[in-house]
Amino acid sequence: MKLRIRHGIAAVAVGAVTLAAAGCTASAPAAPQVDPDAPVTITVGDLPSTQAEAARKGFLDAVDSFEEEHPNVTIETSETRWDNGSFSALVAGGTMPTVMSVPFTNTQQVIDNGQVADITGIVEPLGIVDRVNPDTLKQAQDDAGNIYGIPTSVDALGLIYNRQLFEQAGLD
Repeated sequence: MKLRIRHGIAAVAVGAVTLAAAGCTASAPAAPQVDPDAPVTITVGDLPSTQAEAARKGFLDAVDSFEEEHPNVTIETSETRWDNGSFSALVAGGTMPTVMSVPFTNTQQVIDNGQVADITGIVEPLGIVDRVNPDTLKQAQDDAGNIYGIPTSVDALGLIYNRQLFEQAGLD
């Protein structure tokens, strides 16, 4: 789990550095030239609340570890989470964290609306894409296959039932 958080923060930080350098344009024609040693500050949302002490500590430890490995990157954490009622206001007001989770059900919306940047050229060389299920990754891609996010989890739903009890109840 710790490795997954560290890789996620690394991918987020690399993407955010590029977004900051690109002026947050969604369709830059070429990858921006970024000084990898230039100081940069990003805000990462989804910080677990103080009610989830262990998860919060793991998140903050991963941030500290990343900042030690990348001394020019400062990560400001935020408890801001996806909320369908407030997301548009965060974007319009410019107060959204540099990076935050977006559910699968809204990913195409933010891609289609140009609210996220194409990070294909950043994440492919890191090898992260190779470790993501291609069907899952499609949710974070446009029709041309450009990548706008890295799926970090997938909700799976299933139904398990006792066939004998259903038959006894006449539900066969």
